[in-house]
Amino acid sequence: MLDLDDLEELFDDLGYEELTKDQLDVLLKIFQKDFIDEPFEIDGRRVKVVDKPSFNREFRGYPETFVHLITRESKMKGQRMFDPARTNCLHWIKPILLHFEDSKIKYYEFTDNKGVLKKHFWFQEADFMVVLKPIGSDLLVVTGFKVDVLERRTYLKRYRDYHGL
Repeated sequence: MLDLDDLEELFDDLGYEELTKDQLDVLLKIFQKDFIDEPFEIDGRRVKVVDKPSFNREFRGYPETFVHLITRESKMKGQRMFDPARTNCLHWIKPILLHFEDSKIKYYEFTDNKGVLKKHFWFQEADFMVVLKPIGSDLLVVTGFKVDVLERRTYLKRYRDYHGL
């Protein structure tokens, strides 16, 4: 398992054009290994994903959480679109979660505008956030994404508010 200091982007040549079949296969194998074949827990709660097939036009049939982790909602198009920044860090999610007690991970909880309490794991050094939500006795992977420069203040405020800083 990767240490936080060893996390690097997966592909050197990943642009905004479509993924190649080989790249998609590599990503799916990582997802399968990290979340299906080798399940893990955080504080005694199993980390789960939605593996039912996605209806996303570009990635139809792939596991729903997988598609969510490599796409981003386009406000202009109103649909999820391929996001190279998220995709290139897919393999960071499990190490970040497994190292959540490391001082490099800023952990906080925040209730979203729909009233859902979500657990945030922010690897601030690399500007990458992983979000989980409790589902019964388990934790569901909601998303993982590169933190936009404009959003850093918001996440830092939430972190400080949660910890009373």
